[in-house]
Amino acid sequence: MTLKNFYKTFYFKSIKINLIFILFLTNNLFSQDCVLPNGKYKIEFDKQFEKYPKFEFRILNDSITFYENNYGISLKIEKNNDCSLVIEKEKIDETNLTEFQKIINKQHPFYTFKKINDLEFEFIYRVDLHVIINSGRFMKIKPQY
Repeated sequence: MTLKNFYKTFYFKSIKINLIFILFLTNNLFSQDCVLPNGKYKIEFDKQFEKYPKFEFRILNDSITFYENNYGISLKIEKNNDCSLVIEKEKIDETNLTEFQKIINKQHPFYTFKKINDLEFEFIYRVDLHVIINSGRFMKIKPQY
């Protein structure tokens, strides 16, 4: 092995070790116990989604109730830990859907989020790891006494 090849190999191995260390460090230093606790929340969308209809929701144990226009829909929470929220998917009659619509309907959207403080949770609502539906913040509503 020539000196040039030795340095090239050493350089690439050191980059690989540094990347592994950085990933380990960011996962451990910045990971939080991200669970949306029981309570009522309102949604605040990021600028590019600000025209989306706003709504409120309440989490109580393993259920979530969405409120819009004085109407509530309750669904089961499938997962609320590890900085993600997965909600039971509503069943839709696919009889009159096109094949493309049926494929889209099989997707299972989910929220990934990080805790900013006790009252705010930044989120991204996704279909998969690459397709974002919307993003913003869940703002916990303090009860009025």
